[in-house]
Amino acid sequence: MGHKFKLGTRIHAPCIVPLVIESDSLSVVHMVKSYEECLAAEGAFVEGERRLLANHESSAVRHIPRHANRAAHHVAHFSLRDQGVSRLMDEKYKFEEEKAYFQEVDAFELLEEREEVVGG
Repeated sequence: MGHKFKLGTRIHAPCIVPLVIESDSLSVVHMVKSYEECLAAEGAFVEGERRLLANHESSAVRHIPRHANRAAHHVAHFSLRDQGVSRLMDEKYKFEEEKAYFQEVDAFELLEEREEVVGG
């Protein structure tokens, strides 16, 4: 869970750019949105995300369906790998798996569905 947010949580200066954190884990969304201290194992992660959100004038935390999140992850990973920035992404996904995924599903259809779900 923490790998995807490590770079983002290092931003501590106030920011005027809107920030949207999306997760396919409803429990994570509830933990981040809650005002109570997070005593779960993910407590440090949750507190880091809360600090990140507090530094933005406009921010939101949204739950999205797992399949929509997966499609967005594949598109981001594929484009970063194409730019030679693959070290920033999880290494468990290999380039050939990305190509196979795009051949199996209509990723753009999934992304359009994701946009409808989150209202983008």
